[in-house]
Amino acid sequence: MELQQRLPPFAPSVSAPPPPIAASGETTSSGFQGGNEDSLVDAGASFLAPKPSCCSRCRRICTEMTASAADIRLVLLGRRGSGKSSCGNTILGSKVFRSFLSTTPVTTECGEHTAAIHGRRVTVIDTPDFFGDSLPDPESHIRKCISMVGREPSVFLLVLQLGHFTEGEKKIVTQVQQEFGSKVKNMIVVFSYGDDLEDVTIEEFMKNTHPDLKVLVEKCGNRYHVLNNRDTSSDRQVVDLVEKVELTLNRDQQ
Repeated sequence: MELQQRLPPFAPSVSAPPPPIAASGETTSSGFQGGNEDSLVDAGASFLAPKPSCCSRCRRICTEMTASAADIRLVLLGRRGSGKSSCGNTILGSKVFRSFLSTTPVTTECGEHTAAIHGRRVTVIDTPDFFGDSLPDPESHIRKCISMVGREPSVFLLVLQLGHFTEGEKKIVTQVQQEFGSKVKNMIVVFSYGDDLEDVTIEEFMKNTHPDLKVLVEKCGNRYHVLNNRDTSSDRQVVDLVEKVELTLNRDQQ
């Protein structure tokens, strides 16, 4: 009886209540911001970033992981009527850019939209025809485009209408390089109106195409892709494009 009196009275254990969930933009005691995906992405990128104490192999792995987790920016370039906006809608899986048949320019300002594609957050930047005669003050639009690209990993998609290769398009790669400089070292030619191929493959088309078009594609590292903007029932063509974009970015970092 004396032993029992010395024991403290029994009290059931009560779990501490969970910490409150922070509202968007509000910081909790743990340092994370609630409702802010960008903070989590930035935190992950910071964690994966190679440290000074890393060995060479560790630094290479960390760099590759950081590159694969980073956002991608795709910049659509091309002449008026080439199908830039339609390609952007196909890539994003939604009609977010204005695109319709018109005798006057439809896209007159740079615009961007973002979607999750193939496990990556992809931002597509649509642009007007920088090199035509219908855009007032093209230099200001080019500066805006460059500021939208920023320092994110980016690939420029030069959109050409399949089977429609003009004198203006022959010199567009040189014009783009002059205006954007080293930013356009990663460029892929994207052929729109892919349904016009019918039973011909894009590889067969390239074998028999105009020599000047072959030269243009060679200037872009022989990187090209074709999109069917009318039949978007399968996302395979978009996944294939993103894989080519990733290969282009990975080769650039080696």
